[in-house]
Amino acid sequence: MTDQFGPTDRVADTLTALRTDTDRLGLADSGAVRRRGEQRTRNQVVGTALAVAALVAGTVGVASSLTGSDQSIQGPPGRNGTATARVTEPTVETPVELAAQPLLDAADLPTFAGATGWQVSPDEAAADQPFLQCLASPSGLGATQTEKRFFYTELAPTATEHVLRFPTAAAAESVLNRFRGDLEACSQQLASGGASLDQRPVEDTVAGFRYSQSSAPAGSEVSYVEVDAARRSNVVVVLQWNGAVDEVSSDQGTWVWDEPALSRALDRAIG
Repeated sequence: MTDQFGPTDRVADTLTALRTDTDRLGLADSGAVRRRGEQRTRNQVVGTALAVAALVAGTVGVASSLTGSDQSIQGPPGRNGTATARVTEPTVETPVELAAQPLLDAADLPTFAGATGWQVSPDEAAADQPFLQCLASPSGLGATQTEKRFFYTELAPTATEHVLRFPTAAAAESVLNRFRGDLEACSQQLASGGASLDQRPVEDTVAGFRYSQSSAPAGSEVSYVEVDAARRSNVVVVLQWNGAVDEVSSDQGTWVWDEPALSRALDRAIG
């Protein structure tokens, strides 16, 4: 038992103070508690839905990039707001090798102005004799590989074939353009020489170009010269024909090697 200043009075004072604070704060009724619980549940549902939507949007974006439908792979917008088309890179021609037997045979030469009985010369160097004095032999065009053949007949016409392989198609095209320029310069030189000359200007073919001239010096037969060149990828074929023949003129529209014959020569060259 303690006096009025003892522990019992201090405990009583503390309980009284706590009861007073509890009465002042008060407890929420059951309806308010239920409403707060429902609001908390709704907030959780909304948060979960937003997270799922963000995840789906990210997945769709990645899938679009993988399938190529993403606008980031398109070109920059044009003036009207639409995406501009991409520039397509030019196709690069794949270099090819020459066939095991890339040259024409005597039987492959066309019959022209009655020239028959073609034979192949065993002298390969004979193919480099100039048919036009102002035009150098195709052997001097700097090809990586050169195959050549000289053809002759008993009636005097002769023909040559050069098959030239270059490292790339671009190199072959460049050399072919240079050879054309040399041929055009040669034809102009011949025209300015004053001799009786009938020539067709250098003209395009499907795979290259061709040129012909005929001349008739006084007291001589008509001399006809033709030069044909064609390219396929990195391979160039040059065919030439020369002969003194009767009643042949370049204004007749005939050619020793027409388009199909040039295509067959290219087919033989690359197999």
